[in-house]
Amino acid sequence: MNVENKPFFSAVIYMSNEFASATLDSIFSQKDIAAENIQIVLALGGQNEYSEYISGLKKENRNITVCKGTYNTQAEAYSAALELVRGKYVCFPECGGAYSESTFAFMKASLEIRDIPLSIIMISTYDKQDLSKVSKALKGKPGNCDLNEKYNFPLVFLSRCFVSMELNIEINTSLAVKSVSKCDIFMKLAAQTQTINVFRNKEARFYPWHENPPIFNFYEELRESDKDLKLFFDNFITANVNRCMEEFEFVPKFIQYNLILFLEWTFVVPNAEKIFAPVMSVEEFEKYFKGILVNIDDNVINNCGLLLAYKLLIYRIKYDGKMRFVKKYLSKRLYYRDMRVCDLSTNITNIEFVELEENKVALMGRMKYAGCERNEIRMYALVNGEEKVYAKDLGHSYDNIIWGRNEYPGFAFMIDIDLEGKNECVIEFFCTHKGDEIKKTVINFGKFSPLSSVVPKCYYYNKRRIIRYSEKNSSVIIKKASAFDVLKAELKYLKSLSKTDNDYAKHAYYARILYHMVKPFCRKDIWLISDRSNKADDNGEAFFKYMKTVKNKK
Repeated sequence: MNVENKPFFSAVIYMSNEFASATLDSIFSQKDIAAENIQIVLALGGQNEYSEYISGLKKENRNITVCKGTYNTQAEAYSAALELVRGKYVCFPECGGAYSESTFAFMKASLEIRDIPLSIIMISTYDKQDLSKVSKALKGKPGNCDLNEKYNFPLVFLSRCFVSMELNIEINTSLAVKSVSKCDIFMKLAAQTQTINVFRNKEARFYPWHENPPIFNFYEELRESDKDLKLFFDNFITANVNRCMEEFEFVPKFIQYNLILFLEWTFVVPNAEKIFAPVMSVEEFEKYFKGILVNIDDNVINNCGLLLAYKLLIYRIKYDGKMRFVKKYLSKRLYYRDMRVCDLSTNITNIEFVELEENKVALMGRMKYAGCERNEIRMYALVNGEEKVYAKDLGHSYDNIIWGRNEYPGFAFMIDIDLEGKNECVIEFFCTHKGDEIKKTVINFGKFSPLSSVVPKCYYYNKRRIIRYSEKNSSVIIKKASAFDVLKAELKYLKSLSKTDNDYAKHAYYARILYHMVKPFCRKDIWLISDRSNKADDNGEAFFKYMKTVKNKK
C-alpha cells in the first residue's frame, strides 16, 4: 500500500441504532482536513439493516470500509473493525454522538507536532449525564495526566479517545455490556502508557448522544443476564487484577480506582444483593470482595467519593471487622488498622424541625453513629454551658442497611428546652459513648427547618425571639429580639444572600425583598400549593380541591 494514501485517522463506528447518521454527518462535515485523512470503519449491529444507506454513501465516494457480517455486541464489532483499520490513530465514537467540526483538524495538527499514544478530547458542557467524578478528574490545565500521580481518573472516555495504533488494543469480546467493555479496553491502554493527554479546546469536542444512559447504570443490563453478570466479575474485575499482578506484581492505583467505581453498584444500589444473587450469595460475595480489596489501597478507597456508610462496609470486609476507637478531647475516632475512618463528633446530626415558642423550643432531628450499638449512645443538649437536656428517642430509625446488615445506624430525637427567664440561650449538641463525652461539631438542617448551615446569617423569628445557627462553635443560639434586632438580622441575611454564588440564594434574595414590599398591603394568608417541578402528578390539584371544602383554614 502507498504510504501517502494511508489515512491519519480511522473512526470505528458500531452502527447499533438509527442515530448513526448523526455521527457520520459530523465526520463528513469536518473542516480543514482532507477526506482521505479519515477512514470510516463501519460494523453493523445484529438487529439493524443499513445496506441501502451505506450503498448511498459509497456512491458519494466516501472513505468507508465495512466489516463483513453483523455483530450483536460492541466488543465483537470493535474487534472485527480493528482488523480493517489503516489509520495512524483510531477513535471509537459512540453511535449517535457527534464531533465538533474542527476536531479532526485540531487533533491532526496537535499529533503531528508530538506523537501522543493516548489522548482524549473534552465532552460538550451541555451533557447533564457527565459524572461529577469525571468533571473533577479533568480540572486543571491541559496536557499530560500522569495516572500514577492523578490516579482518581475514571477510565470511561473511550468514545472521546484518540489511540495510536502502535499500542496493543486488546478487546475482550466476552464482555457484552458496553460500559464494562469500554472501560476494560481503556484500562488496558492506560496500563501501557501510564499517562493520558487531555486536550481542552473549544474547537475539538465530542457531543454525546443525549439519550445514552448514565455511565454507571450498567448494572441494569446485568439484571437481565446471569451470564453477563458472571463475566463482569470473572472477565472484568478479577481478570484485570490478575493481569496487573502478572505484569506489575501490583495493581496500579488508577486501576484500583476504576475497579471500585465499577463495583460501587454492588453496595450503593438498594437491594443489590438480589442482582448478584444468581452468581453469589452475600457471604460468598463478601469473601470475593475481600479478595479484591486486598489489592486496593486505603487512600484509593477514601478518594472515591463514597459516603461514610459505604466506607464502613468496605473497611469492615477488608479488615474482618477489627476496628478500634481512639479517644480525643470531646471526640472519638474510629480506626481500621491505621486508617482513620471517621470521628464520631462529625457523624451526621440533622435538625429537621424547629418549633419556637415564647418560652420553649423543640428541636427534632436525627443523629447517626458509626461503629456503635444503640444502647451505648445517649444524646443531650448543653444549654448555656451548664444545663444538660437529654434527648428523647422518638423510636424512628435512620439506618443504612446494606446486604441486610445495618452498616451506619441512626435514630430520630426530640429535645425540649425551657426558655423561661432566659434572654439568650446557647445550645450545643453532645452524645456519650460508653461514658466518653463527644461534642457534635457538624450540624446540618433539613429542608423543613427554618435554619441553614450553608447560608451564613440565616435566622428565624417567632414569638419575639430570634433563632440562628453559629458555625463557629456548632451551636444554635436563641435571643429575645426587638423590632430593631429583627431588622438588623434581616439586613445581614440579605447581604449574605447577595454575596452567595448560588442561583437559589439569588432567587431567595429577590423573593425576600419582594415579600417585604408586598407585606404591608397584604392582610390575608396566602397558600402556595404545588407539585414536583420535574414530574407531573395530581397531588397538588387534589389538595387544592380539598382546601376549598375546608372552612377553617387554620
